[in-house]
Amino acid sequence: MDWGNVTTEDLIDALREVDWSSPPRPVSEFFSRFTLPRSYSKWNSRLKCNLYYYRTNYFLLIIFVLGLGFLRKPLAIIAAFLTGLSIAFLNDSFAVCFNEKVTRTVRQFSPHLAAKLRPPITPVLRARSSAKRAIHICGCRRWVFVLIFSAASCILWLTSCNLLTILWTLVIGLLAILLHASFRTPNLKARLNTFREEFRAVWRNYNPAPGSDSGADWLGLCEAEMKVVFGSPGTWSGLLLRTGQWVFAGASIGVMLSAFGFSNYTAFCYLIASMGLQALWSLGLTCLDIYALKVKRDLHNPLLVSLFVVGDWVTAALSLAAACSAAGVTVLFVRDTDFCTAYPQFSCGRYQISTVMAFITWLLVATSSVVMFWILTSA
Repeated sequence: MDWGNVTTEDLIDALREVDWSSPPRPVSEFFSRFTLPRSYSKWNSRLKCNLYYYRTNYFLLIIFVLGLGFLRKPLAIIAAFLTGLSIAFLNDSFAVCFNEKVTRTVRQFSPHLAAKLRPPITPVLRARSSAKRAIHICGCRRWVFVLIFSAASCILWLTSCNLLTILWTLVIGLLAILLHASFRTPNLKARLNTFREEFRAVWRNYNPAPGSDSGADWLGLCEAEMKVVFGSPGTWSGLLLRTGQWVFAGASIGVMLSAFGFSNYTAFCYLIASMGLQALWSLGLTCLDIYALKVKRDLHNPLLVSLFVVGDWVTAALSLAAACSAAGVTVLFVRDTDFCTAYPQFSCGRYQISTVMAFITWLLVATSSVVMFWILTSA
């Protein structure tokens, strides 16, 4: 299987539908052989293959890093557990297995209550695919439990430790996963396992219409999927990416404006100006994506993509500079000089929240910048 032709959306769908009940790979296999990728295409293929094959190991690794980083804070450890559980609920097999075990356990004590926890029975229609059915947990939609556990984990994170500490711990965990997936050489077992699961997926989803040229249709569908890039202009993923940019930029501005004394410092004023420019740019591109999706217009025009590349790279550089300068002043106030302790009227907590949101905005903009540049160069 050529993992270079697999898009990010396909990889996310595969991770969502794959069975996660299998145990993690052995430690000796996980740390066996590391080599440098020879090219960008080799690195891209290796990264996706390792993320799919060592998915359970990476999940346990990120939970271990979060728990180790907050070893002296019990509430933070509980928050890490709730975060991992909310992520695990996004997987179909885990959600179904969790629902069945909870229902069986409750049935031993109260069969009437267990009957209420069962998912509602929906009529089976020929036009409806079984893979698109809604997943229920304890009688409710899956997204309800994901939102509840995510909100609870966020509250515990905010009340137990510093936001900058949480950010650095997440960055360390994700960086460790990225480094391992980039330099771990895929072995023969990973490739054979990939071919086997690919054959099962094709056999399950392959249902040609009678009298049609099924081979040509399936081949054309694969070629169409190969051209889809996550975050491309005029797609739903690009719309979500742009929406996240102006939402976090606006939130950063709102939190900073509500903080007392921000106007006395140039770094915070520069942060507001940079986030305002970023919000206007991303909001305009969001409206453009909505228009393109509504009228089904293709935005992969060389002139438009060149404009997107210049705008994204300029705003990304300004956002990174503003976030770094605001972070430097915030660290100076909180850690180095105890300025926040001496002057409690200053909203140092809001300075930190605004800075973290600015960094999230920059990460989203940087993703768009790399995607637009890759589209321009590949065209």
